Amino acid sequence: MDIVLDEWITSFIANPQAVPQVRDFLDAVMRKCDKFVTTEASPLERKIWDMSEQCDSWPEVSRRLAREFIADFRKNALKWRTLPLSEMPPLPSEVSASVKDDDQYLARGALATEAKLIVTIDRPLKDALNGKHGLVVRLVDEFVEEYDP
Repeated sequence: MDIVLDEWITSFIANPQAVPQVRDFLDAVMRKCDKFVTTEASPLERKIWDMSEQCDSWPEVSRRLAREFIADFRKNALKWRTLPLSEMPPLPSEVSASVKDDDQYLARGALATEAKLIVTIDRPLKDALNGKHGLVVRLVDEFVEEYDP
């Protein structure tokens, strides 16, 4: 299953108090044959790059998780797929009108996958997109409960 992530993952990795939740999430995805999906030049890609540049100054638990995330997921073709913008369908007008411009890459990415799944911490995004054109939007806690009970 392809899982579209937004930028929450990098801010959670940077926060030592959120590391246990992120670790549970990443461990569950690692155990399964699923992968994360994003679009080229997305805000998530930029945040991951920033994280790789900044994590040396983070607390040890966050620094270690940042490095693991990059090695085990971002640089692992079995666990990460970056969709070229040229291969993505245009957004249906109903979806485009429902979501902020800076979140449209998430909908485009999800619509280009079979599962059409977005995992986020953004409740307004969930409320705006869940169920539209087959999109499934889950908050992180909901997803982890359903995904790896």
